[in-house]
Amino acid sequence: MDTEKNQENYIGKALEYDYTKNVTIEVNTAYIEALQRITRYFIMNIIEDVDKVPVMFDKFNKIIKDKKITKETELNEIDRMMYTLYTLTLDLRGKAESLGYVTEVKKESSKEDMLTNLDSLMKKIDPNNSDVDMKRVEQLYGMLKSSQSS
Repeated sequence: MDTEKNQENYIGKALEYDYTKNVTIEVNTAYIEALQRITRYFIMNIIEDVDKVPVMFDKFNKIIKDKKITKETELNEIDRMMYTLYTLTLDLRGKAESLGYVTEVKKESSKEDMLTNLDSLMKKIDPNNSDVDMKRVEQLYGMLKSSQSS
């Protein structure tokens, strides 16, 4: 800051992280479900067109596979947030599975039960909305069913 001009433009300090380094931490497995809940919240409340969600996850998987972002896989601000949630969840799930901290349990639910639960959840998120968009609920149900079968 030798010049007066530099002093005028100085606004303070910021933290900068070395993206070539990894941080190792211990995290309780409850964070996995918490991250999944945040992801579902984004899908149900932030992302405007749920039809684009499968395409978004395909894009994420391509980035992970290719280990780079291309013109075809560029991410907007919401995509970047979702990508962070998605990859962090994948990393934690993979680690929990490798340590034997995961037990598979069979759950059954009828389509009607799932639609009722989704409808109820959407009303809890927005209690002022008495007219839940059933098309959106149906879309979410379809996404849940397809994600369970893979």
